[in-house]
Amino acid sequence: MMNEQVKSYEPTLEDTFFVLPTGDYQRLIFFNMELRDKEQNHLNDFDNFLKTKGLEIPADFDNEHRLVLRFLQKMHWDYQKAHDGIVANHTWRQQVNISDISKVEQGLKAGWIYGYMRDKSQRPVIIINCRTMIDSGVSIEQVVEVADFFLNYVITNGMVPGKVENWTAIFDLRNVGVTELPSKHISSLVKSMSVNYCGRMFKFFATDCNWLVRSMMYMVHKFVDEFTKRKLLTFADDYRPALHEIVAVESLEEKYGGKLPDKKDNFWPPQLN
Repeated sequence: MMNEQVKSYEPTLEDTFFVLPTGDYQRLIFFNMELRDKEQNHLNDFDNFLKTKGLEIPADFDNEHRLVLRFLQKMHWDYQKAHDGIVANHTWRQQVNISDISKVEQGLKAGWIYGYMRDKSQRPVIIINCRTMIDSGVSIEQVVEVADFFLNYVITNGMVPGKVENWTAIFDLRNVGVTELPSKHISSLVKSMSVNYCGRMFKFFATDCNWLVRSMMYMVHKFVDEFTKRKLLTFADDYRPALHEIVAVESLEEKYGGKLPDKKDNFWPPQLN
């Protein structure tokens, strides 16, 4: 659960908005925050769009959590795409398992996904260990099911609405050969995190990537917007300086250049304090 340091943490302007080189910005904190004119205008126009088209969205997307604003921003203010994304997310929310741990407990304890400490802005640090994922023999379906339960737990127990609403992820590809790369597992997991957890990813550090993964990511960068591009960081073994700018060495395991012993057990529940 959250400690007093996290509860009392006040986000800086940089924690609230991501400013692009163009001078535009992307919101990172949504709960009960004062809106800028552009955001309020888009919300008003989106409401008019829905009325004109005879469309509706679930009520819980338009409350103090401002989920509707998350989708508008993600879809680059395309109202039809935002509506479709909200409807799809609502359907997913009704189906996803967030309460029956018996179905995913073994996967949660396996150690291929775990939460350990926080970054410098108190965001939970989530580690996905691909080597462990491969060795555990987990299926694509199990990867998504375990990750969904895990991420919903982090949102419920590891966030402070209005102060901490994102996470930093380390996607560890150490000791994963080119022929072993679980491409479908990774694609399914990344897609789920992107589509179903709108506005939750602050930084995504893919570490110790072989040449094939780096080539794939360079291709991806050609087709994504600047905001997304600055979230997705791909490295060989030269990631430590960039990672340490976001996460203090006191909050990182030794294998990532930190001062904490490498975690080998007790992967569940997330240890974020």
